[in-house]
Amino acid sequence: MNQQQKILYASQQLGLNLAGMQGTTRNVYDTLPLPGTGDVTLEFFKNVGQRAFPDTNVSDNKFQAGSGLLVEAIALYGVGAEGIPQAGTLQPIAGNTRAELIIANQTVLKDIPLTEVVGQSNMSKGALSRVFYLAPLIGILIPPQLEFTLRVHIQDAQNDALIGRIGAYLYGTGILTNLKTSL
Repeated sequence: MNQQQKILYASQQLGLNLAGMQGTTRNVYDTLPLPGTGDVTLEFFKNVGQRAFPDTNVSDNKFQAGSGLLVEAIALYGVGAEGIPQAGTLQPIAGNTRAELIIANQTVLKDIPLTEVVGQSNMSKGALSRVFYLAPLIGILIPPQLEFTLRVHIQDAQNDALIGRIGAYLYGTGILTNLKTSL
């Protein structure tokens, strides 16, 4: 079953008709201050309406009717004081980093390790991200109008001087309303 078929199947189970929608590649991200060292828990996308671009690219932690996201990757990245993803900034977070994806008060991914550090070509200055890829295994659908939160637990966090904030993004196949007319 490909990504589009997963989205359509899950949507039909929820009573949504997305057959006329347009597929796209989509990512949503949120950035929070790193609150210090030791054991840290961050809740990304919660109260996201209190932040603005460039700290986040969403104004609410739920998608509008007719749009959604099939999550295929979850990643963390460090953001420097000037707001630019920094090369190597996640190296100091060497402790265990794990995540939970919560959709509509249900934990759909639990204790996912975000330990693999890979270079991301779409980020400036060769920034490193901690990424967990779901795509080969399964995609998790965030359907329209259901709230979502990414909770990240960092054990033994080290607050490097280069890291002012930590960002998280969810990446995958998205759906957008397709009216099939031009306005």
